[in-house]
Amino acid sequence: NLELGCILIEKAATEKAMRDIDEALDPMIQARKKSRERNGEPYFDMSIFNTQNLYPNGLPEHLRPKPSPTGLEPHQLRVYEAFQRMPRQPVIPANRSTLAGQQRVG
Repeated sequence: NLELGCILIEKAATEKAMRDIDEALDPMIQARKKSRERNGEPYFDMSIFNTQNLYPNGLPEHLRPKPSPTGLEPHQLRVYEAFQRMPRQPVIPANRSTLAGQQRVG
């Protein structure tokens, strides 16, 4: 029963988080869609260049994006490409029944 309760709580929390994220992102997604429909140009959110924002103002000058119709500069794009090439360790999910059994034994 405990495991079933945990599963139900996790499912409810996940669904709520997904709804919250969708609601938070929806205005930004809609602005991009409207921009593309109006002029077919890529969307630029100029509000990120507000001096009050930590990002991108917290980045070093050579990594800080600048308003540009071409997007990122080649040296900035290389940073993101390097992160894509980094090897990642596979995530091994914990088996709940194994963990539950270990907790009862201990």
